[in-house]
Amino acid sequence: MLTPLLKEMRARNPKAHIGLVGAPHAEVILQNHPGLYDSFYLVNAPWVKRERQWANFFTLIPLIIRLRRVKWDWGIEVRGDLRQIAFLWLTGARSRIGYTFTGGNSLLTDAIPDDGWLKHIVDHHFQIIQYLYPDCRKETFIPELWLSDEEQNAVSHAEFIIGLHLGASLPLKRLSEKKAAELLSFLLRNYKSKLVIFDSPDQNGLPEKLINSLSSEERVQVKLIQTSLRGFITEIKKCRLFIGMDSAGGHIASALGVPVISIFGPAYAYFCAPVGEQVKVLMLPDSDVPCRPCGQVKCVHAQHHYCLEALPFKASDFLEFYREATSSGQLFSALAAELVKRNRPVSVLCGFPADKFLRNLPRCEIRNGIHIRRCGLRIAGKKNILYRARAYASFMAEALFRLLFSQKNTDWFGVTNPPFIVWVLALVSCIRRRGFHFMFLDIHPEGLIRMEKLNRRTWYVRLWQWLNRRSYHRISFPIVLGRDMVPLLSAVYKIPEDRFHYIPLWSAVETVNPISPEGSPFFAEYNPDNKFIVQYSGNMGLWHDMETFVYAANLMKNEAVRFVFIGNGIRRKSAEELSQKLALNNITWKDFVALGDLPQSLAACDASLITLNKGLQGVAVPSKLYGIMASGRAVLAMVPADSEIALTLKEYDCGVVIEPGDADGLANAIRLLMADPARCRQLGDNACLAYRKNYNLAVAADAVEKLLGL
Repeated sequence: MLTPLLKEMRARNPKAHIGLVGAPHAEVILQNHPGLYDSFYLVNAPWVKRERQWANFFTLIPLIIRLRRVKWDWGIEVRGDLRQIAFLWLTGARSRIGYTFTGGNSLLTDAIPDDGWLKHIVDHHFQIIQYLYPDCRKETFIPELWLSDEEQNAVSHAEFIIGLHLGASLPLKRLSEKKAAELLSFLLRNYKSKLVIFDSPDQNGLPEKLINSLSSEERVQVKLIQTSLRGFITEIKKCRLFIGMDSAGGHIASALGVPVISIFGPAYAYFCAPVGEQVKVLMLPDSDVPCRPCGQVKCVHAQHHYCLEALPFKASDFLEFYREATSSGQLFSALAAELVKRNRPVSVLCGFPADKFLRNLPRCEIRNGIHIRRCGLRIAGKKNILYRARAYASFMAEALFRLLFSQKNTDWFGVTNPPFIVWVLALVSCIRRRGFHFMFLDIHPEGLIRMEKLNRRTWYVRLWQWLNRRSYHRISFPIVLGRDMVPLLSAVYKIPEDRFHYIPLWSAVETVNPISPEGSPFFAEYNPDNKFIVQYSGNMGLWHDMETFVYAANLMKNEAVRFVFIGNGIRRKSAEELSQKLALNNITWKDFVALGDLPQSLAACDASLITLNKGLQGVAVPSKLYGIMASGRAVLAMVPADSEIALTLKEYDCGVVIEPGDADGLANAIRLLMADPARCRQLGDNACLAYRKNYNLAVAADAVEKLLGL
């Protein structure tokens, strides 16, 4: 948790000699740091080791002498510990800066003001930096760790791995064998993923006992890992989710960008929990544990170890980082969270995910301040048309009921997913005599008609369009993602063009600064042979021409280019079979990456692909464009020339437009970017600049607030 302070100190003092005094494990953990400090001074402080013999204090004398020889200008003590303040005073630093939580004011030259409120350790560190440099920014003050090239090359995200570490420094921070077995059984029952259990000396053989108690079928899913501290760090990076106790493992995982579930018992989580957007803390409320925080050596609760033994394990807590990879769900979750941050109350009616492993998600929950109500039946396998019909019908029936009895002052906002939900909104609108707002993501049945999947002359298509027409005319504010949608909706459904509002999409994940390809942890995995990387990331659905991408790869099979296709959908199988038939070895196929890994994955390429089939302008706008723009990559768009995608690329000079189905044109466009790296980078820079000005999440939230009069 000290790395944000070190990063800020190095940024402010690039030529200064920075020394760090720490325990042996700190030096190991901070290996591969980007020049944050110049020298490390090893200390085994007796108070840290809980050794009380006075003789042990004399072991500090040689270190104090070494430090005094350096003649430090500044000395910073971050814990407010009187013993460490005295140690700092003995080093002879001219300016001594720190807190005085346990005394030592006379030994410091600069005591950091403190309001007395209990804060997180990272916040205390930030307060020190803010005292020294008032213009520093909190949003960049994030813990971080680094891997060597060799360690990074050993990391793969080809499968969903859950890491479990039950160790902690003190016995009262650990689960009992019975409770640990309950947690392991819970994970095996609810997840169908590979489970890695980390062993360590402080666990006294518990992981091995737990694995031996499993059935032979369950053991196939579980792997025990015993490794060094650096090996532990590398193995954590391989995980898609890390579950651990109140110990260093959670801090390491969050600093590596791995989602964390941290289980707390006797300590205050808001003082020392892992830091990050993808961190969830499991603990009983303070009202149930009046003895928290305790000395963590002897339990004083009437029920021994109550703070951990009484902790329930709920599916909703553990399934948070195991979501469907649908783009619409990700996008509108991000928008809802942004509106909640602006003090706009948001309630969501949605269906259950199609993934059978998510069947235990609760029907009602509050997540990130958003009130979520899952409607309909818990039906897995929605690729089956009958299952999909049952899921849609049950969702729409319950949504109708919920809307009929919703509060009077509620703004209703719907999207075309599922495509028939507008009928429900229109019906409720008629009954309750009020309008609603609606955003067109895809336009049905027009898309299916243009793909020749439906005949516009059939009675059911005519009925579908008639119901749409009646419903669309009840929309208060019809919202389109693309300007090309307006002529289509106006022509087919007779909606005046001046009624439409244009709010383009945004990216579900945004980064402060674009990541270079080499800076992505996925780069070595996607690019083992150091070639020009062209990436497609997202759904491979009905609107997408994946086979032309494969034909383009075939045209370039003898050139220094690699195609990386990430995602899934109904078009993937045929495209993958075609690549096998053509015996291509310049294509890499990957499954969807976790949402938290998406910025790094999108960055692991030189240029990104988008596809929209011929004739589908006005029907859909591939949302992947905005994630690509946010990542700062050149766009190769195989889309109709008058589509929203093509208009955007031309307006901001951030990509190349190729006619749908033109494999030769795509191959030539790639060759041009390969031959002119500066132009390729310029297109990516233009894309990133355009995204920040016109397409980011804040811009979308502003537009929604303005439209709804919030």
